[in-house]
Amino acid sequence: MTEPRWRAGDIDSATARNPLVSILIPCRNAEAWIEECVQSAIAQTYKNLEIILLDDGSTDRSIEAVRRFEKRMRIVQVAPGGVGLARNRLLQLSSGTWINFLDADDYLLPDKIAEQLSVTDEGTSVVYSPPFVLESSRLRLSNHGSAPGSCLHGPSPSNYTDIFAKFFEWTAFQTSALLFKRSSVVDVGGWNELEPICHEHELILRLLFAGKGFCSHPKAMSVYRRTNTHSLSRADAISTIKGRMKLSDLLEERLLASQQLTEERCTALSEARLGMARAAYQIDRTFAQALGRQAVNHGPLAVQRSSKVYTHLFRYFGLDIAEKVAQMHRNLVRIFRRRWRD
Repeated sequence: MTEPRWRAGDIDSATARNPLVSILIPCRNAEAWIEECVQSAIAQTYKNLEIILLDDGSTDRSIEAVRRFEKRMRIVQVAPGGVGLARNRLLQLSSGTWINFLDADDYLLPDKIAEQLSVTDEGTSVVYSPPFVLESSRLRLSNHGSAPGSCLHGPSPSNYTDIFAKFFEWTAFQTSALLFKRSSVVDVGGWNELEPICHEHELILRLLFAGKGFCSHPKAMSVYRRTNTHSLSRADAISTIKGRMKLSDLLEERLLASQQLTEERCTALSEARLGMARAAYQIDRTFAQALGRQAVNHGPLAVQRSSKVYTHLFRYFGLDIAEKVAQMHRNLVRIFRRRWRD
């Protein structure tokens, strides 16, 4: 965990009724998306904003793409140092009471800041909302995802209301969809510059451990862009799964030690482990089987994300049989769909 290079509360130029909000954009080689990202920040209906873009050693034309917006935002260029360092530099440069880290390939809907601020109170440190997910086979999109080859998915529904169960579930805390109180992020040491993956969830876990207040807004007001032109390698996929499970294990240990591992939290953790076991099965079968065994650590597995048939197969016959049957089912579905089209 990195030490902060600033003091909590060192800058607060906002009033309680109309706080200054900093939209902080780390950018590296995002020429294809950065203009849309910046435009979405400028177009916010909430106007007491500062927008800071930090270019982390781009070698493409990212900066040229947004030079025309310089009167509306601050642009800082630095040597490449990684996403954690870039976000901490932005945090240090910011003046807002509230901050929104906006990844350069994402964008915000116009009411995002105003809507999230409306649900805050004195005890709120983090506001979280579900994101839209934009799947794309193209590098450059226009008109907020309306270009051919893109597909905008609505937010994934959650089975849980408890904040710790939501952490195990994972989908509630996408970086650009969050609004942080600046002083709270500073209090826990900022972003971990040594964390290789799962950066936002590592920060969220420290905020949870510190007892910071979380508040949800149910409306999706940000768009997380996922392009299959930059799909993860098999090694990257396993690293991400292992990183997620490591953070989940840390939370499990804390809840067990404080006797707070409730039934709902157990269910969320078990479902997360089973889901990641299934995701890892074709890549690292030994690791997947170990996760599958962990999934039933705290009693019978409830049916949530996985189908009822799959869960029963897993429960009575194990991961190997359940996955083989699931693969047979997928193959049959593909055959019938192909014949139906023909």
